[in-house]
Amino acid sequence: MFDYQKIKTKQGDWNIVKVHLDPNSDFISRAARQAKQKAKYTIQAGQNGISRSNKLKLQNQFRGMIAEIYAVELIKSWLADSKLNNWEVIRYDDVRTDNFESPTNEYDLKIQNNSIGNKVLKIESRSSVTYARNLIEGISDLDIIGPYTSQAKPKETYVDYYIRPLYNNTKEMKPEDFSDFLKNGFVDLYFVAGCSKNALLEKGIYKSMKQNSSKYRCLPIILGSDIIDFRKKIITNINS
Repeated sequence: MFDYQKIKTKQGDWNIVKVHLDPNSDFISRAARQAKQKAKYTIQAGQNGISRSNKLKLQNQFRGMIAEIYAVELIKSWLADSKLNNWEVIRYDDVRTDNFESPTNEYDLKIQNNSIGNKVLKIESRSSVTYARNLIEGISDLDIIGPYTSQAKPKETYVDYYIRPLYNNTKEMKPEDFSDFLKNGFVDLYFVAGCSKNALLEKGIYKSMKQNSSKYRCLPIILGSDIIDFRKKIITNINS
């Protein structure tokens, strides 16, 4: 399901994970089903305040959900490799009971110990597409995206960790075309980096991300941890 790769960037060697995306898998079917339901209850305006088409809302939800679902599987593989059998990875959209109607107390993922101590680590996943860049340019140019504020969302709390999924399109693509590109094998998913809450607070900056009044706490991907180092940090935290 996952292929660990080492690539060369302008900053040096960088470890990433490529996902073997199967458009016919149960993972993709679940993402499509959940995205269709969740899109009904998301606002029409994007973070830039501009109204989005229903198709674009759906594609954005679909893209994000695929990344979250595979992030769960990736982290589960890390726990299994480290023989951390008392821990599980939970994705909120898989266990929520509100039919996707309320954003209250939402989270993306959490790693939870169900035995001694009930320790919980929450993880945020925010994906994007390289579009006019190639993969290496995307890793060099883009950010790990943390909490944001906007007119509709005046406050968002930090979570423990942030993982960075990055889609690389192999042909010119518009956001509305994501599902078609996925079906035809013209887009790949990678997990390229991650960082802790502390790294965002200490080294991150605020950016508008071309979203008008919205402000995102961001850390350049290359200032975060590559995927191997990110895995080590999470496993070390769990074992501490």
